[in-house]
Amino acid sequence: MAASRICFCRASRLRRGRWVLSSAWITLGADQDLLRLARETLATREQDYQLSKRRFDLGAMSEINLRSLEVLTERARGDVARYESQVN
Repeated sequence: MAASRICFCRASRLRRGRWVLSSAWITLGADQDLLRLARETLATREQDYQLSKRRFDLGAMSEINLRSLEVLTERARGDVARYESQVN
């Protein structure tokens, strides 16, 4: 009786361990996808900001619009840093 209880407990821990490992792999994959997307978003935001900065310098854009794009770019940069810390 005691031996079967020990065997059951070991099997239960093994199943739980497999579940935890599977869950960790799924989470890592999702975080890697989010990091890739965040990097793409940052690249797009940086390009948009640079183009808008040129427009601002030429007087074709208001400073408030330029600052709004700057905030979005910095937010995207923060997202990349957050996902990098989760993946690495």
